[in-house]
Amino acid sequence: MSRAEPGMQWIEVDTARLRDNLRSFRQVLPEGAELAPVLKSNAYGHGLSIAARAFARAGAQWFCVHSFAEAEALDQLGLGLPILILGPLGRAEVEGAVERGFHCTVYDAVRLEEMAEAAQRLDKTARVHLKVETGTWRQGVTGAEFLECLSVIKRHPRLGLEGLHSHYANIEDTTDHSYADAQRRAFEEALATVRQQGLQPRRVHMSCSAAAILFPRRHMDLARIGIAAYGYWPSAATQVSAGQMRATPMDLSPALQWKVKVAQVKRVPAGSYIGYGCTDKVEIDTRLAVLPVGYADGYDRGMGGQAHVLLHGRRCPVRGRICMNLMMVDVSHLPQVAVGDEAVLLGRQGEEEIDAETLARWASTIHYEILARLRVDLPRIEV
Repeated sequence: MSRAEPGMQWIEVDTARLRDNLRSFRQVLPEGAELAPVLKSNAYGHGLSIAARAFARAGAQWFCVHSFAEAEALDQLGLGLPILILGPLGRAEVEGAVERGFHCTVYDAVRLEEMAEAAQRLDKTARVHLKVETGTWRQGVTGAEFLECLSVIKRHPRLGLEGLHSHYANIEDTTDHSYADAQRRAFEEALATVRQQGLQPRRVHMSCSAAAILFPRRHMDLARIGIAAYGYWPSAATQVSAGQMRATPMDLSPALQWKVKVAQVKRVPAGSYIGYGCTDKVEIDTRLAVLPVGYADGYDRGMGGQAHVLLHGRRCPVRGRICMNLMMVDVSHLPQVAVGDEAVLLGRQGEEEIDAETLARWASTIHYEILARLRVDLPRIEV
């Protein structure tokens, strides 16, 4: 699809901003830190291939994804960087992951045994990153199970302990980092245990975007940069913490814009109800623009009646409920609006801007979710 004729709905991705965001982390992390942008969930909605190529040009040294399928798609781009799968592997995916040389997060002895068997069959080394439970209580291993995993790794020479890692539970949404400090100490204790067992992981890593911003000297060997690589601070609390701690200023710029063309313009007489459920009644003659976008595309149904879109550089309120594939906006104050005009759902038009954090407030969620659930098959255009 050409840039001149993008269709009715599309997403624009400014790859220069993606590169600049990642390079900002190179300025704050100490020499020797390896940058690993996270490309899960279609690169936070930005498009896997577009984001991966931009980050590779910006000096990324690793890629992180969630699933085996994402790793396969990324590998097919031929960018040549190591790929770490952060999520779980299905039993049927183990052999493919070992064969392709993916780095795999593992947190149970059974999966380690399966990887060792696959590595033996393929005459390869399985690249294992053992994940330690430090207080998120999501993925990770602890206690006797942790020691059992170490025993399996020691017993199988084809299991290469490429990494030891964990994940912070409470570093973004607070200015009190005592819980994060406790997690870091737990991780350091786990690392000491690994070394006491005669094992030496090639890399240890725990940093997310917030940790890399606030504690750059504690990044260990690998900084897994997620939301910030796409131009958003992890949270307002992270920004406040950065100011309090006098962290190196970060210049982050959102890279994504979501746009749609007006499909229809109509006049609605006073007293009419708009949309499903008759939840919105117009009290005066009103002019509506119908936009071909809805909750199936990722525009949250809960934003009906409170969100705005941008048309001709002005804010236009959403009227009625968001439909599966359509929505209506009030353009009574813009008599020049016509079919085919470009509306901005997320991004800037003229002097006005609607960012993912604003959409998140309207939808009572977080900006991560707004970006991650943008429909995968929407055209992504590099600008």
